[in-house]
Amino acid sequence: MESSPETAPGPTELLTDPNPGFQRRLLHLVYDLAWWVATLLCSPWLLWRSARSEDFRRMVRERTGAGLDLAPPQKPRVLVHGVSVGETKAALPIVRALEEAHPELEVVISTSTSTGQEVARQLFPDNAVVRFPVDP
Repeated sequence: MESSPETAPGPTELLTDPNPGFQRRLLHLVYDLAWWVATLLCSPWLLWRSARSEDFRRMVRERTGAGLDLAPPQKPRVLVHGVSVGETKAALPIVRALEEAHPELEVVISTSTSTGQEVARQLFPDNAVVRFPVDP
């Protein structure tokens, strides 16, 4: 017997690594090391660009999470990401449907570009709007 979309159970919360083992841990270690190496190699360029541009400095701060309210959320959160202006505008019906169907959720909007940030703040004045973070 198949369940209908209205009664289908949602995904369960992921509490443990679904693929434990040495190879997986090694892969994560290599990934983390690659980020550290990339950060070290790019640091001079990031410092130079940050010294030259206030907008770039602000973007770096936002992408690293500086200044974010890190208090535990009052409600479960869901992140809706739009890379740029077009995707941010296209997210409007999705966000409205999520808020209507699940008022228990806090919908957070993220974007990657400065213009996307401006549009998101205009379209979603009651939602938290953040810069999509770097994934270290």
